[in-house]
Amino acid sequence: MSQKRVNSIKVNTLGWNWFKFKKSGQLLAIDKDGEEWADIRINFMDADNVTSGHYKARVKLSHCVTTVINSGKNQPTQQVKQYRVIQSNRIKAL
Repeated sequence: MSQKRVNSIKVNTLGWNWFKFKKSGQLLAIDKDGEEWADIRINFMDADNVTSGHYKARVKLSHCVTTVINSGKNQPTQQVKQYRVIQSNRIKAL
């Protein structure tokens, strides 16, 4: 864990700065209906090409939430499926 100052407040950060990495993804496999689970691959590389690799993961339907799809007054709600990672492996680049 590292620390940095944000507006004179000490903030603890965990892990690495994922948001500054270039990322791309691929769909590797899905269930027969395409709604319950998917095997995916996420490739990543930092701006300096020093850190790179990919994750292989399985995401699975977790639950549904009711949400408003469009902003504005009196918009209808809709059920939206939410997925979570149930298995992942990080593979470093050679």
